[in-house]
Amino acid sequence: TGFVVFNTREMTQAQQDSWRLTMQTQLEGVLEQAARWTQEREDGAKAAAAFEPLMQIYSQLRSVSRPQPAGQVVQWRADLKALLAPTLNRNGVVGYLMTTGTGQVLASSGTLAGQILDSASEQELLRQTLTGPRYAQVTLPMRWPRSGAFEQTGPVILAATAIWPRGEETAPGVLFLVIDPRAHFDDIFK
Repeated sequence: TGFVVFNTREMTQAQQDSWRLTMQTQLEGVLEQAARWTQEREDGAKAAAAFEPLMQIYSQLRSVSRPQPAGQVVQWRADLKALLAPTLNRNGVVGYLMTTGTGQVLASSGTLAGQILDSASEQELLRQTLTGPRYAQVTLPMRWPRSGAFEQTGPVILAATAIWPRGEETAPGVLFLVIDPRAHFDDIFK
């Protein structure tokens, strides 16, 4: 009976080691997929923010403190919406915000234009986004009180990237892509 107990104990230890190795491999795969997914969202936001027409719209909207015809501001926001239309509803993107570096919302696909992102977490996200070396942030899924402006009832991910207009004295801004993580996180865990 001593041999049976010893043999059973050894088999159990081998099974546990095999299970640990399998779980470690699966976890590494999920982490790699999540990192790749996050990097793709960050790269997409950076590409949109670096697009020259988008930077021009940012500069125009940023200059609204100077007298501008109201119709012109509406047109610039419509131009931005048209520019970002191919991005919306792809890869879970459900909306966007364009803000100044201080959080004033210049344009939004939701109902936030004219508001200020002033909560401590929003200000910290702005600060991190405008601080190098990456000049971009992708949040973890979170309940964002302003997500209702985009008709979102669940958690959202914010992919934020700095907007740096070239050759101008314009202060930097931030482009936020609002992402519904529910559709794509299922893909990561498959």
